Amino acid sequence: LTKAVVMNTDCLLYDSNYTLPATAVIYGYEDSFAQIYAEERNREFVLLKLGDADVNGEISILDVTAIQLHIAQLQTIDDGVHKLADTDRDKNLSIMDATQIQLFIAQIIPEL
Repeated sequence: LTKAVVMNTDCLLYDSNYTLPATAVIYGYEDSFAQIYAEERNREFVLLKLGDADVNGEISILDVTAIQLHIAQLQTIDDGVHKLADTDRDKNLSIMDATQIQLFIAQIIPEL
């Protein structure tokens, strides 16, 4: 296990150094138990961000591509990641979400 993505802000991880391998990068939301778990154990923590459709910790053209592939039904964005990709928060992944990310990358809009 190299990556643990904790999409639930209320998810409790067993309070042990052995719950996740020491080399696993933990992805989660700000002020979540995943962040606390990582910080208490000096583990690498990556903050989940709106627009990060490929869950790599960065907002990039790869996120736009992930949404486009999902819309074209060539790739699936699972329910947990759906809320990260849904930048307009209408509960539907569409070209509007991809366009907002492009505008953000081009620095035309200041935030998602």
